[in-house]
Amino acid sequence: MKRVRHGLFFAHLALEKMLKAHVCSKTNALAPPIHNLVIPAQKSGIEFERIQLKLIAKVNEFNIEGRYPDLRLPLPDSDEAGEYMSRIRELITWLRIQLDQP
Repeated sequence: MKRVRHGLFFAHLALEKMLKAHVCSKTNALAPPIHNLVIPAQKSGIEFERIQLKLIAKVNEFNIEGRYPDLRLPLPDSDEAGEYMSRIRELITWLRIQLDQP
């Protein structure tokens, strides 16, 4: 389970960086130094679908699990973790495309 925790934490970091890139692009300023993904998503100027926002909120939990493993929050099993990784990858790819558009 240790690899699941770390994998999801690193996926959180990747999504965080992509959202912060959008904030920087939109505002010409540094993104806020926070790990809560909802705030940069709101500041990005992107119109997310509801399902994307739910995923962003869920991925926040993986930040907590990665930074504070002693809390022992319940982790998704391997199949669920794989599904989350796939959905996060799709969202990051979509965000990358959005970044390239004027």
